[in-house]
Amino acid sequence: MIITGVHSSQLQTVDLHKALHSSVAKEIYSLTKSFKKWIVLLPCSCSDILLTTVFISWTCSTCFHHSAHSQLLLLLISWQAHIAQMVRVKKRRTLVVLLCLCALGMVYISKWDDASLYLEKWIELKSCNCEKCLNDSNKDIRELLAVSPKPFLSMDDTISETDFNRWRRLKGDERTFDFFKISAKQLFTVFPAVPKIEEQSPHRCRKCAVVGNSVNLKGSRYGELIDDHNIVIRMNGGRTKGYETDVGSKTTYHVMYPESARYLDNNTHLVFLPFSVRDFLWLLRTFTPRENGKDNPEKRGNRDLVLIVNPAFINYVDQVWMTYKGYYPSTGFIVFVLSLQMCDEVNVFGYGADHEGNWSHYFEILLQKDLRTGLHPGLHEYNILQELHRNHVIRLYKGF
Repeated sequence: MIITGVHSSQLQTVDLHKALHSSVAKEIYSLTKSFKKWIVLLPCSCSDILLTTVFISWTCSTCFHHSAHSQLLLLLISWQAHIAQMVRVKKRRTLVVLLCLCALGMVYISKWDDASLYLEKWIELKSCNCEKCLNDSNKDIRELLAVSPKPFLSMDDTISETDFNRWRRLKGDERTFDFFKISAKQLFTVFPAVPKIEEQSPHRCRKCAVVGNSVNLKGSRYGELIDDHNIVIRMNGGRTKGYETDVGSKTTYHVMYPESARYLDNNTHLVFLPFSVRDFLWLLRTFTPRENGKDNPEKRGNRDLVLIVNPAFINYVDQVWMTYKGYYPSTGFIVFVLSLQMCDEVNVFGYGADHEGNWSHYFEILLQKDLRTGLHPGLHEYNILQELHRNHVIRLYKGF
């Protein structure tokens, strides 16, 4: 997979930006240059007022960075000698001149309405409010994300029978599609019918830290950096207590399946990753209240913050990203691709094998030294992350 290309909206933004530079900044520069011819004839205090007015006008347009600003600034500096010789004049005369110049400045600034409209249009061209938006970064990435199904199940968005049959082969589940539909319908009597996630907006930056469980986090001291993100996504047995210096303490989303389930606090989103219909039944059993109406003591978190990954999305990761390499994608890689749908900027921590090629965790001692990456194509997954890092799509923190 080669990550190249430039987004067309970026090109439009650059052209628009340059147009604004030349139309506004150059006009200010031309005006102030003509003022210089007669400014020396004014009383010194008046020239100071004029300088202030022009400088305010220039400041109003600083969002249109252009070389003309540098030239204008040099021109302003060149007046310093004259300003230094200022003398007092009557306050009344100063006030009159100031009011006149302010009026002139207001008339002139009113000509910039079109520029403000262009600025608003430029902001709308960006898909997010980050310094660099993921969806604007690369043509190949946009194409990969464009063919993705919806990442989460909802009452109105389930999966087709074709997707179901492909998904159930991951674990050899023999239950039928009709049985699945009944189970899925029951899910939304317990959990929100529509997943609650932050939508992309040109006025918002969803900066995410995706935190795996690799032993390379030990001694990394990434904790403060991880917690500085708007959104922190963890997975499986990942824990923070006692490891805050290296992995941080903040968790926004925690991804799990039955065998890796943990108890979460009441403010963390539980992202459920199903690999079989049996997993759906476990989720229902765990969160369904007791017959007496009391909460089930087995429940793993706040049921109002549960999100269920779409089985069709798991198929998509296996087919489009992994091209069916390995038995099936790892939880870590599925979570990473999921983050590309949920975030505008993605930084990855705690991924990769140890020095012997094994997947080992920062919170435990690996006993099975010949594990490698199990049934998953771990090396291929990591190579994809490295390529995206090299092409500045994501940032991969490799730890120590």
